[in-house]
Amino acid sequence: ANVFVYDAKGQIGNFQTDFPIVKAKVSSAGNVAAVLSDSDTTWIKYYTSGGSEIAAASSTIKSPGYPTDIALSDDGLFLAVSYLTVNEGSVGTHLAFYNFGDAGKNVTDHMVASEDYSGTIIPEVTFVSNEEAIAFRENGFTIYKGSSTPAKTQSVDFEDEVVSTFCDSRHLGFIFKSKDADHKYVMKIYSINGALLTTTYVDVIYDTVKVCDDQVLFSNSTELSVFSLNGIE
Repeated sequence: ANVFVYDAKGQIGNFQTDFPIVKAKVSSAGNVAAVLSDSDTTWIKYYTSGGSEIAAASSTIKSPGYPTDIALSDDGLFLAVSYLTVNEGSVGTHLAFYNFGDAGKNVTDHMVASEDYSGTIIPEVTFVSNEEAIAFRENGFTIYKGSSTPAKTQSVDFEDEVVSTFCDSRHLGFIFKSKDADHKYVMKIYSINGALLTTTYVDVIYDTVKVCDDQVLFSNSTELSVFSLNGIE
């Protein structure tokens, strides 16, 4: 597969990968992390914008698992990978953090931190700053912070199933199905430190939701609905 890397001024690099790309992320520095599929083996490779390989690791569903999501810090120093694991019929997640600076030079595969979640899937992981990452679990979220070795600082659990998530550098948002028959959804917004800020009903039928300039935007093919962060439409 071909990878083309652009910044605001235009193309800064392009290269070809060995195998088809399942998922890819780019940092502000132009480095690219990609999940590549090769039959029974899945590769995670990290490249410069010109295609020079910085690091590579293979994975299977047995060890350490199948990568469901990857995330890069803006400076390209950290790579986070959420691996789906299966152990005796029970699914879980192996969450790993890789450091490509001084902290990761003398450790195997640059892995500086990891955590296993039994019975829980983490379908999404993202960096909200160079030193903060959010693991969006199917039953809540967990915040990791650290300049060299990420450590868990806060964890919030949900009883209800999460329908959608969104975030920026200061807010985390979650959409749930409403238990009130008069409303479609419930939106909860948290601070980046895990404090609940807003709970409000949302009745728009949407395809996408995101937060931008302190506003939450819900949209479908014909409509746009805008909410303030305190829940006012």
